[in-house]
Amino acid sequence: MFKKLLILFSLCISLTAGHQEVHLTIEEQRWLQDHQVLRVSNEMDWPPYDFMVNGKPQGYSVGYLQLLAYKLGIRLEFVNGHSWKTLLEMAKNKQLDIIHPIAYSESRAEYLNYTGQFIDVVNTLAIHESNQTIKTLEDMSGKTLALVDNYIWTEPIREAYPKIKIKLVKGTTEGLEAVSRQEADAYFDAKPIIDYITQIHNIASIKLTKEAGFPEFHSSKYHLAVRKDW
Repeated sequence: MFKKLLILFSLCISLTAGHQEVHLTIEEQRWLQDHQVLRVSNEMDWPPYDFMVNGKPQGYSVGYLQLLAYKLGIRLEFVNGHSWKTLLEMAKNKQLDIIHPIAYSESRAEYLNYTGQFIDVVNTLAIHESNQTIKTLEDMSGKTLALVDNYIWTEPIREAYPKIKIKLVKGTTEGLEAVSRQEADAYFDAKPIIDYITQIHNIASIKLTKEAGFPEFHSSKYHLAVRKDW
């Protein structure tokens, strides 16, 4: 059975190289004819890459996938209104065909195939503007760190810093609001996402540290991923 991942990967390469047409084999064309609608994840608040406005998918990653779909002559059905944890469970249970943007992990690779990376972002800490003591995660012993449940760094941070109190949240907005209300001392995520959300939601009293101080996740690389049985 033809692997859908190879279609996406080939198209990604073609678009990156500046080519306007994608040439598919007869087998690939037949596969696409049998799979005209693909179910795709859509996060609620991970702008500017993947988010929704009034129930409609928005973001660079969404636009990239829509371009791929246009080139392939297929339709995307975006599935939103769920936490990242739930979207991962849906992908694992084959209730989603594509999940994006997603960082690689060995556990996720058991049920997903990945394209090459197409997003690379630096991670940092968001802290309250009145905080003068937190510079990196090393300064957070006994303090509360908000993390999105099932993000790629959540368990590694918990294991590497057992003295940090972890507050699990459903999304970036909830994590930043917890810091703004001083219900958490810091929130860990990608810098562009934090910058974007604090501005569009006007979340007050937030500032960023220069670095998170966790070399393993100084930056994160993101991919498109498809269900492994296809």
